[in-house]
Amino acid sequence: MHYDGQVYRPPTEGNTALLQVTTGCSYNKCTFCTMYNQTPFRVSPEDEVIADLKESVETGLDRIFLLNGDVFVLSTDRLLRLSELIRLYLEDMKTILCYASMRDIKRKSLEELRTLKEAGYSDLHIGIETGYKPAFEMMNKGVTYEEQLEGLEKLKKSGLDYMALLMFGVAGRGKGLVNAEATAELLNRFPPKSILVTTTGVMPGSRLEKLREEGIFTEATERENIEEEIRLVESLKLEGETFFFGSHMLNFVRVSDRLKNKKRILNRLYRALEDTPPQQLDTVKKRFAL
Repeated sequence: MHYDGQVYRPPTEGNTALLQVTTGCSYNKCTFCTMYNQTPFRVSPEDEVIADLKESVETGLDRIFLLNGDVFVLSTDRLLRLSELIRLYLEDMKTILCYASMRDIKRKSLEELRTLKEAGYSDLHIGIETGYKPAFEMMNKGVTYEEQLEGLEKLKKSGLDYMALLMFGVAGRGKGLVNAEATAELLNRFPPKSILVTTTGVMPGSRLEKLREEGIFTEATERENIEEEIRLVESLKLEGETFFFGSHMLNFVRVSDRLKNKKRILNRLYRALEDTPPQQLDTVKKRFAL
């Protein structure tokens, strides 16, 4: 298999087949991110993709995740060609997943998105990060806050399912509750299939590190992050089988469940506040890129 540079996939896709079609990230300018700083963006030649598909014929899996950080930047025609190849070699394949950004959604028309859904694309993992406009703008996602809302509306109309990737503490110290409420309002308006949450870390060499040095950004404490997670879960009006994944290794408290079991999630978080010594809750834990 061809795996170049850093290979990242969502924690929830641990049993999903992986197929590299790009390397690195074509944007690579988010304030908090250093994931692909050492990896130039590259599109895999078709012969490499075919070779990897031939090697994967015996996997028997019905979901495949396209690597790496910015696959949906590819043209619709190229994504459709990938779908054809996947179905040619992996006849049982039902769902094609990948990371996507609102920059990618903005460039594609509603009809293109609907065509991609028909071709098997679904469960797009999208870094929403936050629904709080000041924090979103600070993260430099490559679109305006209004364009993010427009992209989510387009996704909703297309019928494409998406997984919302969120960051606790992204608004900085003292702003966790307002961030949680704004983010819940956005998710209630544009319901995702799943919610995956991680805690903001200031990575060495990131733009966020410079903002911290300049006094523009101050990290939230562990207590604030837990309280933000509680407020988010309490404010969500999503029901049924929506999956909440809060077990990322960067999170102080790891809890995952269906939102129909909201009380169970909240009880775990409240217990953490009660059982953890104050000296641990009121500090900032150092976090490093994976």
